[in-house]
Amino acid sequence: VLRGSPSEPARDALLAVAQLSAEPMSKEAGDALDALDALAAIRDPAAAAKLLRLLGHRDPLRRARAVAALGTLLAVAPTAGLVDALSGVIAQEGDPRVVAEAAWGLGELSATRAAALAPRAAAALRQGLSRRGDSPAEAAVRANALAALARLGNAELVDAFWLTDPSPAVRANATWLVGALQSRSPGMGARLRNLGAVDPDHHVRQSAAAALAGRHPAPLAVRTHWLGMYQVDYDHRPLANARYRLVLPDGLVRVGVTDHRGIARQELLPEGDCELETVPEGEGGR
Repeated sequence: VLRGSPSEPARDALLAVAQLSAEPMSKEAGDALDALDALAAIRDPAAAAKLLRLLGHRDPLRRARAVAALGTLLAVAPTAGLVDALSGVIAQEGDPRVVAEAAWGLGELSATRAAALAPRAAAALRQGLSRRGDSPAEAAVRANALAALARLGNAELVDAFWLTDPSPAVRANATWLVGALQSRSPGMGARLRNLGAVDPDHHVRQSAAAALAGRHPAPLAVRTHWLGMYQVDYDHRPLANARYRLVLPDGLVRVGVTDHRGIARQELLPEGDCELETVPEGEGGR
Protein backbone atom coordinates (compact mmCIF):
# COMPACT_ATOMS: atom_id res chain seq x y z
CA VAL A 1 0.00 0.00 0.00
CA LEU A 2 2.84 2.41 0.85
CA ARG A 3 5.09 1.44 -2.08
CA GLY A 4 7.35 4.41 -2.77
CA SER A 5 5.78 6.47 0.04
CA PRO A 6 7.92 6.54 3.22
CA SER A 7 6.01 6.55 6.51
CA GLU A 8 7.68 6.82 9.89
CA PRO A 9 5.15 4.61 11.76
CA ALA A 10 5.31 1.96 9.03
CA ARG A 11 9.10 2.11 8.93
CA ASP A 12 9.42 1.64 12.69
CA ALA A 13 6.90 -1.22 12.75
CA LEU A 14 8.50 -3.04 9.82
CA LEU A 15 12.02 -2.64 11.18
CA ALA A 16 10.87 -4.05 14.51
CA VAL A 17 9.52 -7.16 12.77
CA ALA A 18 12.58 -7.44 10.52
CA GLN A 19 14.86 -7.54 13.57
CA LEU A 20 12.92 -10.19 15.49
CA SER A 21 14.87 -13.15 16.80
CA ALA A 22 13.60 -16.31 15.14
CA GLU A 23 14.72 -19.67 13.83
CA PRO A 24 15.41 -19.46 10.07
CA MET A 25 12.50 -21.71 8.99
CA SER A 26 9.91 -20.42 11.45
CA LYS A 27 6.79 -18.34 10.86
CA GLU A 28 8.45 -15.43 12.66
CA ALA A 29 11.37 -15.64 10.25
CA GLY A 30 8.90 -15.49 7.37
CA ASP A 31 7.31 -12.40 8.91
CA ALA A 32 10.75 -10.79 9.09
CA LEU A 33 11.38 -11.53 5.40
CA ASP A 34 7.98 -10.04 4.50
CA ALA A 35 8.84 -6.94 6.51
CA LEU A 36 12.11 -6.56 4.62
CA ASP A 37 10.28 -6.93 1.32
CA ALA A 38 7.89 -4.20 2.43
CA LEU A 39 10.81 -1.94 3.33
CA ALA A 40 12.27 -2.58 -0.13
CA ALA A 41 8.94 -1.50 -1.63
CA ILE A 42 8.57 1.63 0.51
CA ARG A 43 12.18 2.74 -0.16
CA ASP A 44 12.60 4.90 2.92
CA PRO A 45 16.19 6.22 3.22
CA ALA A 46 15.71 6.62 6.97
CA ALA A 47 15.65 2.81 7.27
CA ALA A 48 19.20 2.46 5.93
CA ALA A 49 21.05 2.41 9.25
CA LYS A 50 19.07 -0.49 10.71
CA LEU A 51 19.06 -2.37 7.41
CA LEU A 52 22.84 -2.16 7.42
CA ARG A 53 22.94 -3.83 10.83
CA LEU A 54 21.04 -6.79 9.40
CA LEU A 55 23.93 -7.51 7.05
CA GLY A 56 25.48 -9.32 10.00
CA HIS A 57 22.43 -11.47 10.78
CA ARG A 58 23.04 -15.21 11.15
CA ASP A 59 20.28 -16.14 8.69
CA PRO A 60 21.57 -15.75 5.09
CA LEU A 61 18.02 -15.25 3.77
CA ARG A 62 17.54 -12.36 6.17
CA ARG A 63 20.87 -10.89 5.01
CA ALA A 64 19.86 -11.33 1.37
CA ARG A 65 16.53 -9.55 1.84
CA ALA A 66 18.24 -6.73 3.73
CA VAL A 67 20.68 -6.38 0.83
CA ALA A 68 17.76 -6.23 -1.62
CA ALA A 69 16.12 -3.47 0.43
CA LEU A 70 19.38 -1.50 0.47
CA GLY A 71 19.58 -1.90 -3.30
CA THR A 72 16.21 -0.23 -3.77
CA LEU A 73 17.41 2.67 -1.62
CA LEU A 74 20.17 3.27 -4.17
CA ALA A 75 17.41 4.07 -6.66
CA VAL A 76 15.97 6.92 -4.58
CA ALA A 77 18.82 8.14 -2.36
CA PRO A 78 22.20 6.97 -3.68
CA THR A 79 25.10 7.48 -1.29
CA ALA A 80 28.69 6.37 -1.13
CA GLY A 81 27.87 4.57 2.13
CA LEU A 82 25.25 2.38 0.47
CA VAL A 83 27.53 1.58 -2.47
CA ASP A 84 30.36 0.72 -0.09
CA ALA A 85 28.06 -1.49 2.02
CA LEU A 86 26.95 -3.55 -1.00
CA SER A 87 30.51 -3.62 -2.28
CA GLY A 88 31.60 -4.97 1.09
CA VAL A 89 29.05 -7.77 0.81
CA ILE A 90 30.53 -8.76 -2.55
CA ALA A 91 34.05 -8.73 -1.11
CA GLN A 92 33.43 -10.38 2.25
CA GLU A 93 30.14 -12.33 2.34
CA GLY A 94 30.55 -16.11 2.38
CA ASP A 95 27.13 -17.08 1.01
CA PRO A 96 26.93 -16.59 -2.79
CA ARG A 97 23.16 -16.15 -2.57
CA VAL A 98 23.70 -12.96 -0.61
CA VAL A 99 26.52 -11.86 -2.93
CA ALA A 100 24.22 -12.30 -5.94
CA GLU A 101 21.65 -10.02 -4.28
CA ALA A 102 24.33 -7.38 -3.65
CA ALA A 103 25.43 -7.54 -7.28
CA TRP A 104 21.86 -7.03 -8.50
CA GLY A 105 21.35 -4.25 -5.94
CA LEU A 106 24.29 -2.23 -7.27
CA GLY A 107 22.54 -2.24 -10.63
CA GLU A 108 19.70 -0.19 -9.13
CA LEU A 109 22.09 2.77 -9.05
CA SER A 110 21.30 5.29 -11.77
CA ALA A 111 24.49 6.04 -13.67
CA THR A 112 23.02 9.37 -14.79
CA ARG A 113 21.78 10.55 -11.38
CA ALA A 114 24.81 9.28 -9.45
CA ALA A 115 27.63 9.40 -12.00
CA ALA A 116 30.28 9.89 -9.34
CA LEU A 117 29.30 6.62 -7.64
CA ALA A 118 29.04 4.49 -10.77
CA PRO A 119 32.80 3.72 -11.09
CA ARG A 120 32.89 2.58 -7.47
CA ALA A 121 29.93 0.27 -8.03
CA ALA A 122 31.42 -1.07 -11.26
CA ALA A 123 34.71 -1.89 -9.54
CA ALA A 124 32.86 -3.96 -6.92
CA LEU A 125 30.88 -5.76 -9.62
CA ARG A 126 34.04 -6.66 -11.48
CA GLN A 127 35.43 -8.03 -8.24
CA GLY A 128 32.33 -10.24 -8.11
CA LEU A 129 33.05 -11.46 -11.62
CA SER A 130 36.47 -12.62 -10.45
CA ARG A 131 34.85 -15.25 -8.22
CA ARG A 132 35.24 -18.77 -9.51
CA GLY A 133 33.08 -21.80 -8.81
CA ASP A 134 31.17 -24.56 -10.53
CA SER A 135 27.97 -24.15 -8.56
CA PRO A 136 24.73 -22.57 -9.80
CA ALA A 137 25.05 -20.13 -6.88
CA GLU A 138 28.33 -18.76 -8.23
CA ALA A 139 26.85 -18.56 -11.73
CA ALA A 140 24.07 -16.43 -10.22
CA VAL A 141 26.67 -13.98 -8.91
CA ARG A 142 28.15 -13.63 -12.38
CA ALA A 143 24.75 -13.25 -14.07
CA ASN A 144 23.57 -10.52 -11.70
CA ALA A 145 26.91 -8.70 -11.82
CA LEU A 146 26.83 -8.63 -15.62
CA ALA A 147 23.25 -7.34 -15.57
CA ALA A 148 24.23 -4.56 -13.16
CA LEU A 149 27.22 -3.58 -15.31
CA ALA A 150 24.95 -3.49 -18.35
CA ARG A 151 22.61 -1.11 -16.52
CA LEU A 152 25.55 1.06 -15.54
CA GLY A 153 26.85 1.02 -19.12
CA ASN A 154 30.26 -0.17 -17.93
CA ALA A 155 31.44 -2.46 -20.74
CA GLU A 156 34.97 -3.74 -21.43
CA LEU A 157 36.39 -5.96 -24.15
CA VAL A 158 37.12 -8.70 -21.62
CA ASP A 159 33.37 -9.09 -21.05
CA ALA A 160 33.23 -11.14 -24.27
CA PHE A 161 34.76 -13.95 -22.20
CA TRP A 162 31.35 -14.56 -20.62
CA LEU A 163 29.65 -15.20 -23.94
CA THR A 164 30.75 -18.83 -23.64
CA ASP A 165 29.75 -19.38 -20.00
CA PRO A 166 27.77 -22.59 -19.35
CA SER A 167 25.01 -20.60 -17.63
CA PRO A 168 22.44 -19.17 -20.07
CA ALA A 169 21.71 -16.29 -17.67
CA VAL A 170 25.39 -15.31 -17.76
CA ARG A 171 25.52 -15.52 -21.55
CA ALA A 172 22.30 -13.53 -21.97
CA ASN A 173 23.46 -10.68 -19.75
CA ALA A 174 26.93 -10.72 -21.31
CA THR A 175 25.38 -10.03 -24.71
CA TRP A 176 23.83 -6.82 -23.37
CA LEU A 177 27.18 -5.74 -21.97
CA VAL A 178 29.17 -6.58 -25.11
CA GLY A 179 26.52 -4.84 -27.19
CA ALA A 180 27.19 -1.63 -25.24
CA LEU A 181 30.87 -1.48 -26.27
CA GLN A 182 31.60 1.86 -27.91
CA SER A 183 34.14 0.39 -30.35
CA ARG A 184 32.67 -3.00 -31.16
CA SER A 185 34.86 -4.77 -33.70
CA PRO A 186 33.49 -6.68 -36.71
CA GLY A 187 34.59 -9.86 -34.99
CA MET A 188 32.59 -9.02 -31.88
CA GLY A 189 29.54 -8.32 -33.99
CA ALA A 190 30.01 -11.67 -35.68
CA ARG A 191 30.10 -13.39 -32.29
CA LEU A 192 26.82 -11.78 -31.31
CA ARG A 193 25.24 -12.77 -34.62
CA ASN A 194 26.44 -16.33 -34.08
CA LEU A 195 24.90 -16.42 -30.60
CA GLY A 196 21.68 -15.05 -32.01
CA ALA A 197 21.58 -17.90 -34.50
CA VAL A 198 22.88 -21.00 -32.71
CA ASP A 199 22.82 -20.57 -28.93
CA PRO A 200 20.72 -23.38 -27.40
CA ASP A 201 18.89 -20.95 -25.08
CA HIS A 202 16.21 -18.82 -26.72
CA HIS A 203 16.68 -15.98 -24.24
CA VAL A 204 20.35 -15.74 -25.19
CA ARG A 205 19.38 -15.65 -28.87
CA GLN A 206 16.84 -12.89 -28.22
CA SER A 207 19.31 -10.87 -26.13
CA ALA A 208 22.00 -11.15 -28.81
CA ALA A 209 19.58 -9.92 -31.47
CA ALA A 210 18.46 -7.02 -29.27
CA ALA A 211 22.05 -6.02 -28.50
CA LEU A 212 22.93 -6.05 -32.20
CA ALA A 213 19.91 -3.82 -32.86
CA GLY A 214 21.25 -1.25 -30.40
CA ARG A 215 18.73 -1.78 -27.62
CA HIS A 216 19.70 -1.04 -24.01
CA PRO A 217 18.39 -2.11 -20.58
CA ALA A 218 15.45 -0.07 -19.31
CA PRO A 219 16.53 3.08 -17.43
CA LEU A 220 15.56 3.60 -13.82
CA ALA A 221 12.95 6.23 -14.71
CA VAL A 222 10.68 3.62 -16.32
CA ARG A 223 11.28 0.81 -13.81
CA THR A 224 8.18 1.45 -11.71
CA HIS A 225 6.56 -2.00 -11.51
CA TRP A 226 6.91 -4.93 -9.13
CA LEU A 227 6.28 -8.66 -9.03
CA GLY A 228 5.40 -11.12 -6.26
CA MET A 229 6.10 -14.83 -6.81
CA TYR A 230 4.90 -17.91 -4.95
CA GLN A 231 6.58 -20.94 -6.44
CA VAL A 232 5.23 -24.45 -5.88
CA ASP A 233 5.86 -27.91 -7.32
CA TYR A 234 3.32 -30.05 -9.18
CA ASP A 235 1.85 -31.15 -5.84
CA HIS A 236 1.44 -27.50 -4.77
CA ARG A 237 4.19 -27.74 -2.16
CA PRO A 238 6.37 -24.63 -1.77
CA LEU A 239 9.65 -24.70 -3.68
CA ALA A 240 11.87 -23.74 -0.75
CA ASN A 241 15.29 -22.19 -1.43
CA ALA A 242 14.77 -22.71 -5.16
CA ARG A 243 16.95 -20.83 -7.60
CA TYR A 244 15.08 -19.12 -10.43
CA ARG A 245 15.72 -16.98 -13.48
CA LEU A 246 13.46 -13.99 -13.99
CA VAL A 247 13.65 -12.64 -17.54
CA LEU A 248 12.69 -8.97 -17.36
CA PRO A 249 10.63 -7.20 -20.04
CA ASP A 250 13.77 -5.45 -21.31
CA GLY A 251 15.60 -8.78 -21.68
CA LEU A 252 17.96 -8.73 -18.70
CA VAL A 253 18.00 -11.93 -16.65
CA ARG A 254 17.88 -11.72 -12.87
CA VAL A 255 18.81 -14.83 -10.86
CA GLY A 256 17.35 -15.17 -7.37
CA VAL A 257 16.36 -17.66 -4.69
CA THR A 258 12.99 -18.23 -3.02
CA ASP A 259 12.69 -18.36 0.76
CA HIS A 260 11.60 -21.38 2.80
CA ARG A 261 7.97 -20.68 1.80
CA GLY A 262 8.68 -20.50 -1.94
CA ILE A 263 8.20 -16.71 -1.92
CA ALA A 264 10.25 -14.12 -3.81
CA ARG A 265 9.51 -10.54 -4.78
CA GLN A 266 11.09 -8.09 -7.17
CA GLU A 267 10.90 -4.30 -7.20
CA LEU A 268 11.79 -1.72 -9.86
CA LEU A 269 10.76 -3.63 -12.97
CA PRO A 270 10.04 -2.07 -16.37
CA GLU A 271 6.55 -2.38 -17.80
CA GLY A 272 5.75 -5.60 -19.64
CA ASP A 273 5.66 -9.35 -19.19
CA CYS A 274 8.28 -11.29 -17.25
CA GLU A 275 9.23 -14.92 -17.78
CA LEU A 276 10.05 -17.14 -14.82
CA GLU A 277 12.15 -20.29 -15.01
CA THR A 278 13.45 -22.54 -12.27
CA VAL A 279 17.14 -23.39 -12.49
CA PRO A 280 17.87 -27.14 -12.62
CA GLU A 281 20.00 -28.27 -9.70
CA GLY A 282 22.53 -29.82 -12.03
CA GLU A 283 23.10 -26.65 -14.02
CA GLY A 284 26.51 -25.41 -13.06
CA GLY A 285 28.72 -22.48 -13.89
CA ARG A 286 32.24 -22.19 -15.11
